Parts: sequence; C-alpha cells; structure tokens
Amino acid sequence: MGLLLAQLLACCGHRSMALPRFALAPACARTLQTRTRGLRHRGLLSENVVTRPSIDFLLGDADPELVHVRALPPVRTFVPELNRAREDMAISAQFGVHYARMEVEGQPRTGWPVDLRASYCPCKYHFKMGYCCHLLCAQQSRSVVDESGEEILVNRKRVQNAGRPQSIGHALRRL
Repeated sequence: MGLLLAQLLACCGHRSMALPRFALAPACARTLQTRTRGLRHRGLLSENVVTRPSIDFLLGDADPELVHVRALPPVRTFVPELNRAREDMAISAQFGVHYARMEVEGQPRTGWPVDLRASYCPCKYHFKMGYCCHLLCAQQSRSVVDESGEEILVNRKRVQNAGRPQSIGHALRRL
C-alpha cells in the first residue's frame, strides 16, 4: 500500500515543484571545462612562469599560490549562412561575443593573477559567474583539479608488499 502511494505522489508531482539544490560554493560548468580544454590545446591559455633572472624570483616575492594565466582570444571567422562571426572551436566550447570578451578584457601584460588559495581571478567573467577558465587552468597546472574539474585526491598510505617476505627464506629451509 505504501509503495502505491509513493508511486502516486511521484506521478502527481511535477519537477517544477521540486526545490533546486542550493550550492554553497561555485561549481565549474561542463561548458567551461570543455572551453578551457579547447583553449589549452590551441595554446590560447597558458601559464606565465616567473623566470630566474626576473626581479620577483631574486627577491623571493614570487608567491607559490599566485599563478599568472595569460589568455588570448580565439580567432572568430565570418559565417555567411548565419551572417555572423563564430569562434573556430567546437560548438560545445563556443561562447558568445560578450562572454568571450569578458575573459580577456582588461588583462594585464603578464596575464591574470589567479589566487589558488582564495580561488579568485580578477577577470570580469569570474566576477559574474564565480568560476572562469583562468582559475580552472591554474588549478590544472598546479595539480589541484584534473581535466574533468574534480579535485585530485592523493593516497598517502604506505605500500605494503603482499606475499611471503624475502628475508624469511633461510628460516624455512632449516625446518
């Protein structure tokens, strides 16, 4: 009887009445992961590394939690059938003109200074959406997250050898 009532409630209830899950922290969207992967493969998104002869390296001011990510806008080609310009990327990784402009507008010469400790990037896209391709690229380059945006977990357990110990061989021969 209880099972029938549960099925009746499931049939009568509409999914618009269900409350959405409330996120406590911004999450990386699949489209942003695809776009970041596409930009990195094309060389349009890269980490600006502090070199040894630079003054930051010599003074020791280079913060390991601060990563400079340089972004270049993808090439846009005109499509006559649509009468508009499109990015030369996969359809799932394409952004509109305004969102794509937010990624590079106001970028310093050395790239966006991404703070890994606070998960913050000063670009306009991060300000609007709470996550951006620069932050994802910095996290991937420092092995904080993998290609799918999931946090990398490290197994620090000691490896235990299985089977008979090597040093016990002579003790068994004496018996």
